[in-house]
Amino acid sequence: MKTFSIPSYATVKDYCDSADRFPQIMGFQGDLKDVQRPWMIKKILELVPAGSKLLEIGSGEPLAANVLQKLGYDVTVIDPFDGSGNGPQAIKQYRLTYPKIKILQSYFEEGVPILGKKSFDCIFSISVLEHVPHENLQSVFKGVIQFLNPGGYSIHCTDLVVIGHTADWHDKGAQEIVYWQNKLQNPSISEDLLRKQVEDMFIKYYQDLLADIETYFHSAQGHNLWRAGLPYEMFPFRKIVSMQTCAVNKIEKS
Repeated sequence: MKTFSIPSYATVKDYCDSADRFPQIMGFQGDLKDVQRPWMIKKILELVPAGSKLLEIGSGEPLAANVLQKLGYDVTVIDPFDGSGNGPQAIKQYRLTYPKIKILQSYFEEGVPILGKKSFDCIFSISVLEHVPHENLQSVFKGVIQFLNPGGYSIHCTDLVVIGHTADWHDKGAQEIVYWQNKLQNPSISEDLLRKQVEDMFIKYYQDLLADIETYFHSAQGHNLWRAGLPYEMFPFRKIVSMQTCAVNKIEKS
């Protein structure tokens, strides 16, 4: 049976629930990570049994990974820690602060040697894949296919600009991510058919999230934080949501 993975989007209701349950990992500065990190924790708790092996791609400071480790998961993170995508570089400090998390310094892609033959029950990312050049997303997902156990979960939160500068670029990246998520779940569907299904799905997806009063948008406060002193004309406001996508790996390892 073929199942199509339709992405969700962050909501104000979920944000408020997260503020009650996971305030320790929320900065309350209007940043999308305030809704993304708690959503990821809740989604993994819902789907993946405690004790399972998790891999976080591009963790930065591993705040969500630390909560998951405390909840009984075997957690590894992999990140270049080179400042790309405005990410942090303090790997030595993180290894001291989070000694029970396995912290690896590398980009994640197909055949990355630092992972060896390790396999995981869930591979996830939080505000990472939107920073990956579109032509490199295939290698990232080939890595997911290589290192994710059959029946394991691929779960990702990504910033998605829906109105404003770079919206078209973000749309292409988001569609590529959702294509590969669905390829995991439906490996037998042809590329042309699957890409057409994704394209059609995004038309309704944008309509729904823009019409929904509960949609959580990146705030003016968060925008000012990320502006980092740039003149407003160089960094104008955009409507940004969190796209949330979850897929089950149906590809058997050879």
